[in-house]
Amino acid sequence: MQHTNVVNEYIKTYLQNHLDKNRMKELKKIIRYINVHNPYEEEFSFTELMAYLFDEIKGNSKNIKTRITEWIDQYK
Repeated sequence: MQHTNVVNEYIKTYLQNHLDKNRMKELKKIIRYINVHNPYEEEFSFTELMAYLFDEIKGNSKNIKTRITEWIDQYK
């Protein structure tokens, strides 16, 4: 198993433990959408999504669960 797979599985497990099933479902839909419309040959994963979200939400004092939920709701 590659290091990137380990990190991705860790992030996915963390999110599953901290978000409800509907939010996880929405995040999976977002990743699927990005991968379908991605013009590059690489696959977008939870790791890339979280890196993007951390960049989007940095500087805010709210916890990650709240910020992810707000981000999903903002783009629904």
